[in-house]
Amino acid sequence: MATSATYPYIVVKSRLQAGSAQYPSAWAGLQAIIGKEGVGGLYKGMTTKLVQSVFTAAILFAGQKRVYEVTKKTMVAAGMVKA
Repeated sequence: MATSATYPYIVVKSRLQAGSAQYPSAWAGLQAIIGKEGVGGLYKGMTTKLVQSVFTAAILFAGQKRVYEVTKKTMVAAGMVKA
């Protein structure tokens, strides 16, 4: 949901950062993209972004679980908590 809501902003921002002098402001960029490419132009590349987000979350959760397991094992071995 968050990606769907903010992706048009990301598209406009990235085009502005790429040095696109044709857009004097974010609002002008938004209007130009809609005018030339339609609303779909604001969502170009979103599939790739969603795949990236899913993989990033998977890696984050796997790493978080591993850190938890190692921390718990270390604390049990040190007698700080009971198993």
